[in-house]
Amino acid sequence: MATKRRMTILAEGRFGLLTSKTANQVIRYIPDEVVGVIDSQCAGRTAQEILGFGGPIPIFRNLIDALDKNPDTLLIGIAPTGGRLSDIWRPIIIDAIENKLNIISGLHTFLSDDKDLAQRAKLKSIQLIDLRKVPQEYEVVAEGYWKNRKAKTILTVGTDCNVGKMTASLELHREFIRRGLKSDFVATGQTGILLSGKGVCVDSLAGDFIAGSIEMEVEKSVQTGNEFIHIEGQGSLTHQGYSSVTLGLMHGVMPDAMILVHHPIRKVDDYGFSLEDVKHLIELHEMILKPFKQSKVVGIALNTVKMTQEQIQEAKISLKRQTGLPTADVLTSDVRLLADAILKYFNSAASGGLINDTMKKFNVAVVGATGLVGSKMIQVLEERKFPVEKLRLLASAKSAGTTIVFNGRSVDVDELTKESFKGIDIALFSAGGAISKDFAPHAVKAGALVIDNSSAWRMEPDVPLVVPEVNPKDIFKHKGIIANPNCSAIQLVVVLKPLHEKWRVKRVVVSTYQGVTGAGKKAVDQLEGELARKPNVEKKFPHPIAYNVLPQIDIFVDGGYTKEEIKMGNETKKIMGDDSIKVTATCVRVPVTGGHSESVNVKFGKQFKIEEVFDLLRKAPGITLQDDVAKSIYPMPIWSHEKDNVFVGRIRRDETIKNGLNLWIVSDNLRKGAATNAVQIAEEWLKQFSA
Repeated sequence: MATKRRMTILAEGRFGLLTSKTANQVIRYIPDEVVGVIDSQCAGRTAQEILGFGGPIPIFRNLIDALDKNPDTLLIGIAPTGGRLSDIWRPIIIDAIENKLNIISGLHTFLSDDKDLAQRAKLKSIQLIDLRKVPQEYEVVAEGYWKNRKAKTILTVGTDCNVGKMTASLELHREFIRRGLKSDFVATGQTGILLSGKGVCVDSLAGDFIAGSIEMEVEKSVQTGNEFIHIEGQGSLTHQGYSSVTLGLMHGVMPDAMILVHHPIRKVDDYGFSLEDVKHLIELHEMILKPFKQSKVVGIALNTVKMTQEQIQEAKISLKRQTGLPTADVLTSDVRLLADAILKYFNSAASGGLINDTMKKFNVAVVGATGLVGSKMIQVLEERKFPVEKLRLLASAKSAGTTIVFNGRSVDVDELTKESFKGIDIALFSAGGAISKDFAPHAVKAGALVIDNSSAWRMEPDVPLVVPEVNPKDIFKHKGIIANPNCSAIQLVVVLKPLHEKWRVKRVVVSTYQGVTGAGKKAVDQLEGELARKPNVEKKFPHPIAYNVLPQIDIFVDGGYTKEEIKMGNETKKIMGDDSIKVTATCVRVPVTGGHSESVNVKFGKQFKIEEVFDLLRKAPGITLQDDVAKSIYPMPIWSHEKDNVFVGRIRRDETIKNGLNLWIVSDNLRKGAATNAVQIAEEWLKQFSA
């Protein structure tokens, strides 16, 4: 692990909320690397007193005083007009060099090109780091890589300069990471580069290369497997001095969505020109991209500096009324509103993955359409733009006659009968094993492919049991029925598959912590009723589930195991295609609404390196790696909600056995554990028609 810097920040005469952007952001995001600030006007006070954050970071009168904190780096935390090196600062920088401090600068004047400073630095064996200095490789013209890009890009744009675009991008990226998404932050200015350790300072480039340089940086992020890329905006389209960098970024990124950053109490820019109406600015940004692609401003990030709570609330209401867009202060939990808006927009507007409008369409039936899994299947079919010609919704006589909205139109729910499958190409079953046993053969006889979510067919020798990331080829061995595995087995084998191929899994010990949605709506009602302390709550479980843990899922069988625990072992072996794998399970119901978690211990047949485990899982399909224990980042059901990936973390070697590994695995049991996996099976089957 790299040694943390000990920075003292030069902010002489300008340390404040609106006048020391670089200093402020470093104090906000990496305060443990800051030992002090230099500003004679604020000396003796703390960062907290001046900024409202930063805690007890002290402010010193000069560099000599700051040296008492043993810094190893001097950061120039403010920039004069034009970004030139001030004559007043030169002696301070020379003193810092003489005291063997590395110098980090975001000035337009490159310290490393100053012969005197460079010579002094060489003699003292310290570094002069110019954040704005751009390698020659970035002197390229944009080539239009966005046309084939699968990752989604989100660019922050502003109603003015210095309005908080970097903060908005960085906070949205952090929120996406908390949700377990493969997200990246791409810095385009010196502060973002300092914080993230990468990026390109676009305003240091000739105008011809701005778009090309950021296109190259985004492409690098795409190549590392990121699915959502947040790009820090620069300048403002309506700023006389800095509009060109904004336009270059827009053309280089070709964003899939934009977030507008706005400071409501700011009425004029630093040239004295009135700021444009927000609604008009939104239209302007969307119009500029319209010749190339549809890109929308999907939310507004508020800069709330020097605003009262009353002003903030008024601004939110006013902007929502003007634009209809969610408005949020990204430095609070409100950032979730903007993240939700971005993901919702991509779900509804993205042309998306597998299917296009010219592809053959199919008649699809959903059996058990009004249940938890059946409802989720309908949702997933719509989200993934499955090529549905006609949707037939089937349920019990009790539910028949209700309507469900699919792709903007109401679809009636019909009673399930043996004649329900005439003209159906694909039948998704989720109504229990008895219903599947009775009705799936009739669907097959009518010519439909059955994908069954119950346990009825899973262990039948001639019925494939499929997880597309693990054994997609088994799909084409079907004789009319394909089985969808147990939800807990699905998330387990998605993670075991790449590990098994590399080191051969010999034994698995798994304890599951399963949410109540896995037991159906009555189970959810029991938990919610008990939590609300309602009287006479109808029981799905033999004991209370609220504030409790039940070490029983399904019925007990010989040997003291439950059927769920037996399923875990049998299904894992069948999906993995290896009966030699030994699996022992303990399945537990926990008072969590949705999401299943698993503590997994694996014994391999070969030696492994823990670094290779991380690398393998990071690249594996269908997996999101969440493992930064220093920041308390690890998989949790709350972050798996409405996600299709399997999340894995808490990865560590088991030192008590040879070739042992411990993992923590989490997944949304209604999506990847049921509905999404079934739809993915159907998508794999459809590939034969895509030629």
